[in-house]
Amino acid sequence: MISHVPKSESRRSRGFTLIELLVVIAIIAILIALLVPAVQKVREAAARTQCVNNMKQIGVALHNYHGVFKKFPFGGSGDANYVWSGGVGQTGASWNNWRVSLCPYIEMEPTYKAIQSGMTGQTEFLTSPPAAWKSAFQALPDNKTMIKVYQCPSDPFAERLQVMASAGWALLYSGNQIALASYFGSAGPDQNYNNCGVCDTSNTTCLCLNQGNFQGATLASGSSGFFSLRAFNTAVRDITDGTSNTIAVGEEACVKDANGNLYAGAFRQWMEPFCLTSAVWGINKGQPVTYGYYGQGFGSYHSGGANFLLADGSVRFISDGVNLMTFTQLATKGRGETLATEF
Repeated sequence: MISHVPKSESRRSRGFTLIELLVVIAIIAILIALLVPAVQKVREAAARTQCVNNMKQIGVALHNYHGVFKKFPFGGSGDANYVWSGGVGQTGASWNNWRVSLCPYIEMEPTYKAIQSGMTGQTEFLTSPPAAWKSAFQALPDNKTMIKVYQCPSDPFAERLQVMASAGWALLYSGNQIALASYFGSAGPDQNYNNCGVCDTSNTTCLCLNQGNFQGATLASGSSGFFSLRAFNTAVRDITDGTSNTIAVGEEACVKDANGNLYAGAFRQWMEPFCLTSAVWGINKGQPVTYGYYGQGFGSYHSGGANFLLADGSVRFISDGVNLMTFTQLATKGRGETLATEF
């Protein structure tokens, strides 16, 4: 007698063995390892493109401003001769900066008017802000306004509020959440120290031009760069080196303190009175935080360099390996240099 085994018993289902499962996991891991860098590259390329578009919009805004006032906006700071009621084209300077001045030209005029209204009547200052001024400034809701045109998508601080540490000028924001900006104006290779330590100050080709506080020997002369702090506005006629060879705005990366917080001296709040930096440190060189505001230099979260807006409105990606002499020459507006190398 022949016995028959039921089909259901002859076709026993079996699951993955441990080895097969490990092989599948390994294959998935390899695919992820190949895919993630590709996705990151695509994201960074998109972010870098958006960063370029942001800077182009800033360039258009600068030239529209110039078309109205026949000069570009001042860099900013806390001078006593600025009157808010004088309007966006006021010749003097204030705590306000070039980013605020451009608000009406980047479709942010309500923001500008709100700031103007909130600060009207406040006494201006040259050193420490008066208590009433500080209180009015901290009360501005626009401290938290995210302006995407001023934020590079690659910047990890973009689109999120940052609590500033308590030190120096940052007492303006101490403990307050603020919105940041990724772009700084160029003051040329000027900076605040009498001897920047980069070159011989008696040399006419010195990288550090020793103008002090980015303003020049007098308020009338301004700094050697596109922007100056305090009461000086550059006009197109002042850019005798050529608008296609003069840096106007560049990216600026955050500096962190020992605790990983945004360093108080980084001055990156979008309405910050001090919003310029020096070309004398090159790109992505990350000076120690003890150099504070003047020593930060340009930098970015893109690999290998940073985006820069030139005075003609074009945007160039400049390598962080650029010849330092060439870079500082690009940052001056009217010294008649012949560029040391191509960029």
